[in-house]
Amino acid sequence: MYQSLNKQTVEKFVNSHAESLHDAVVSAVANFLPQISNYREEEKTFSFRIILGAGELPSIKGRPHFLKTLPLENLAASAVTKAIKSLTVFCCNGADILINQTEDSVTFGVVYLRKMKNLIFRLHRLLGSMVFLCATFAFADAPKESFMGDKENLPAIILVGGGYSTSGRSEINGLTISGFSPFETNRISFEYAPQLDFKSDSRVSFGSLSALVIFGLGLNAVNVSDSNSVFGKICVGGLWLSSGSTLFNLFGNNVLGLSIMESHAFEWWFYKDNDKNVHFGEVGYTEELGIRANLGLVYIGGGAQFEVTNRAAKQGFFIKVNLLTIFFERAPQNVEGD
Repeated sequence: MYQSLNKQTVEKFVNSHAESLHDAVVSAVANFLPQISNYREEEKTFSFRIILGAGELPSIKGRPHFLKTLPLENLAASAVTKAIKSLTVFCCNGADILINQTEDSVTFGVVYLRKMKNLIFRLHRLLGSMVFLCATFAFADAPKESFMGDKENLPAIILVGGGYSTSGRSEINGLTISGFSPFETNRISFEYAPQLDFKSDSRVSFGSLSALVIFGLGLNAVNVSDSNSVFGKICVGGLWLSSGSTLFNLFGNNVLGLSIMESHAFEWWFYKDNDKNVHFGEVGYTEELGIRANLGLVYIGGGAQFEVTNRAAKQGFFIKVNLLTIFFERAPQNVEGD
């Protein structure tokens, strides 16, 4: 028969492992702990952990963000409970609560620990499967005209586009270069799209644009026409890695057809706090996998999104729309006669 978790059990356990903690902290945590596995607030149900420390922070992975400090003098359990509840808004996005007591105060904050390792593993597995699938079809010994409709992709520039995901991330892009590929097959093509990313909490990412400046200057240094040189290829590859897409045509081409889409972007987030101080210490990468319908002047796609930064890990679903596509004729190749 299982015994339920109650206040007395929690208080006894905490006091046996951290005798120096203030009674108000122990009492508040003991009252709050039984509900954290199924916590409900604003019609959301989620779980989180409470990490306790006294004097020195416990050995944890992840950067803590301390948001509130209370003096130990005349500290009441109700004040501790109120501080904990004020931090639960972060927990629905994967954060755990961190409480650290010093000689004269107790500090409350959050730290993102959970799901990071599993999410990175799943992301790597997803990328590996995608690369293997694309390589298998790209180098398969198949007839030129197959049942999948292996039609030639046309070079194109997409004037404007945008996207949104359920994780609260949105993006806008412009002057997307589409329809290029280093492979002989027509089934795989690549895109490069300089973009700006936004979060619902007013953060802005300049990761793609910063890479555009760095690698764009590199291309300019070697002359854009000399992009086939080793340094030129590094610059082009860096641009694509900073904000690009891989498309595998199920049928048709990039003018009219259906494609499996993989897209990714480097993130470098900027934001201002309440004191108008600018912060830019969060960097990461986002990866998307889905299906895209190529409908002439309009591209519509959607699927799953994974985002990993040095402070958080999120996943959700996304939708993207690209408008006003301009297609160009592919330059004829010179073939020397015998």
